[in-house]
Amino acid sequence: ILADRRIEDPAYWSEVLGTPVLGCRAEKLTRGYSPSLIHRVHLEYASPAGGVPSVICKDSRAPWPATDPDGLHREWFVYSECLSRVSSVGPALLHVEHSAQADRLVLADLDIDQYFLAPEHVWTHEELRPALETLALLHISAESLPLEQYPLLMPAPDRRWESHTIHDAVRILADDLAFGDQGRCLLPVVELLLERAADQFSVWQQVPRTLLHSDFNCSNVALERTGKGPARLIDWHIAASGMSAFEIASIFFQPYHNHRNLDRRAVLEDYLEAHKKLGGEPVHHDEEWAAFCYATASDGLSYLPPVARQLQNSGGLQGWWSNMLAAIVENLMWCASL
Repeated sequence: ILADRRIEDPAYWSEVLGTPVLGCRAEKLTRGYSPSLIHRVHLEYASPAGGVPSVICKDSRAPWPATDPDGLHREWFVYSECLSRVSSVGPALLHVEHSAQADRLVLADLDIDQYFLAPEHVWTHEELRPALETLALLHISAESLPLEQYPLLMPAPDRRWESHTIHDAVRILADDLAFGDQGRCLLPVVELLLERAADQFSVWQQVPRTLLHSDFNCSNVALERTGKGPARLIDWHIAASGMSAFEIASIFFQPYHNHRNLDRRAVLEDYLEAHKKLGGEPVHHDEEWAAFCYATASDGLSYLPPVARQLQNSGGLQGWWSNMLAAIVENLMWCASL
């Protein structure tokens, strides 16, 4: 199951964790996508009480695809340099290794006190509120970070691609037999939204930037079992710098359509309420709604090039990628109707 057998060696974990480990058992988790391999390693500690605590081990085999060679390094950077300076919104980083064969992150497991929903779970507003509180805590806390000094962070969606790259992506979708009609319908919508975005770009560049998780979905959110504590976030490999509205908008691009029961304005209002409760700066709701609409369009446009690249590389879109395209189309059509 693992190329590096050290990960199943109790002596290795005794050294990493600084405490005697009598035995361990590794299993591959179903959540997570290539190029990362994610495993849970169950450990038996040498303690009077015994027990089987566990950790999450994220293993990236080199080389990373050319699309994001810094992915796991970025995640390590966020844990060690960003999350260590803000209020706790994620698990603790126990250990990190960088080598020619693989990069490895070892994280404290959350599953004893918290749980993950299934990837295809459909959110209710009640379930989402603790996660929105965690996002608000992250965004407020991270505003003090010198994000401009962190080149490993991904750019905000409205800075990610040139307009001609987005145009090319839509044309690739339009030329494909399976998605041609959908792609051709999307062409005028993309033209309209790119024009709007260009007009509004300078306005939204004045909004303070913060740290964005950027991969907010059910399988990356650990909920507290009692329902009273905040959620925790894992998988920071595409963390970005940008205005918080991009994060809230990204909830509606979840590829398993986890958002289908959610109302956009209600989600934003819940987030703003959490922001206020946690002592954030006063907000103007109309301005926040305008930022959310801009962010939704920017998010959708920024997702088109990766989808088109996947279509070219694989010859078709299935499963996660097909769902993602459906979410992109839904949101861009909504933006165009405003």
